[in-house]
Amino acid sequence: MGGTTAVCTFPRGVSPDGAWDMSGNVWEWTRTWYDDDKKYRIVRGGSWIGYQWFARSSFCNWSIPLMFNDDLGFRVVIAPKDG
Repeated sequence: MGGTTAVCTFPRGVSPDGAWDMSGNVWEWTRTWYDDDKKYRIVRGGSWIGYQWFARSSFCNWSIPLMFNDDLGFRVVIAPKDG
């Protein structure tokens, strides 16, 4: 692809719970520490730059929290209102 893609570009990839684009666009920060020293945070999902086998939401990697790059981001989640 040569870069990131717009949200909801691949409708066949939507999860049963309605989550879109869970892998392969950018690595996504999590709030989970990778190590006990709290130097690294877990990132998931792979990116357009990496190998295709990294492009799974279950794939776990790590990065320094101050790191920034074109293939590293985060997911904004809004819980639906009850009712």
